[in-house]
Amino acid sequence: MLNTICENLQGFAKSRPPLVIFMVCLGGFAVVLLTLAYVIKLRENLPNPDLTQDWNTFLDDFDDLNFCILGNSSESDLLLQKTAPRLKHVISDLPDKLTGESKSTTQKPATDNTGEEYMNTSVSMLVHITPTPQFLSMSHNTTYLYATVNGSQMGLSDPAAGLEMNISMVIPFEWNTTQCPSGQCRTVQIYTCITFSAPYAFFPGTRQPGTCRSIKDSDVVEYRSRMIAHPAEGLPSCGYKAKLQLQHHLDPQLTMLLSIEDRSLINLHLMHTSYFLFVMFVTVFCYALIKGKAKGYKVKQPNYSEVRS
Repeated sequence: MLNTICENLQGFAKSRPPLVIFMVCLGGFAVVLLTLAYVIKLRENLPNPDLTQDWNTFLDDFDDLNFCILGNSSESDLLLQKTAPRLKHVISDLPDKLTGESKSTTQKPATDNTGEEYMNTSVSMLVHITPTPQFLSMSHNTTYLYATVNGSQMGLSDPAAGLEMNISMVIPFEWNTTQCPSGQCRTVQIYTCITFSAPYAFFPGTRQPGTCRSIKDSDVVEYRSRMIAHPAEGLPSCGYKAKLQLQHHLDPQLTMLLSIEDRSLINLHLMHTSYFLFVMFVTVFCYALIKGKAKGYKVKQPNYSEVRS
């Protein structure tokens, strides 16, 4: 019987090679889908492919921008005040920070016809600033920086590409005097609070990073400077102007993952598909065992009639 099975399989392979290739593909696809189903079931940190942008990707796009500091463009930009905000970090405990609780305010829409996605909101977070030597050698101790970035610079698609985001940040200490003794500037790393103000449609609709806020102090004189955003890899460059770039470190807690329900549903669909492919594979294999024997072909001899003269 074993010889018969082997002969049937051999005859099936010789007489029907396309069907053999089809059967091998069925088995391979079934194994791949079954393996993928178990991987999705066991792994918990799978990103959600339906969300094309979260706060990690948003801040990565923001990192690709360089900000050229123009200084005070007019006398009105130089504000000497007795009171100015000095940063006081109010960072909650780590679990609260990772849940994405953020401070946001809602303002009235520009017109009555605009939807909720065009209403302004503000999001603040703690950032790390890497200033250039030109920035550290500025004569004024800049305490307030502001800029405007449009959606196209952030890589957003329509209609968010036409929206604008206002950026403002407060330098928390007198870096100009403390970091440049005798005119020699040392490498400095500044942690400060940055505020993004833009319509809802500009921001990702996912979990937000931890928040921060500032309080007023009567001992600091404020000097405002305007910034212009340029792509880090393109022109125009800042030239001899002071340049500032922000750095964002990937936070896995900000990446939106597949929920348990989604992973269970995907696992179920993959298992059903792999079982169906296995059934088809077994069906073709059984057919090869039973009907796979190569058929013999009889050569018909033509009948020649005697030709009589």
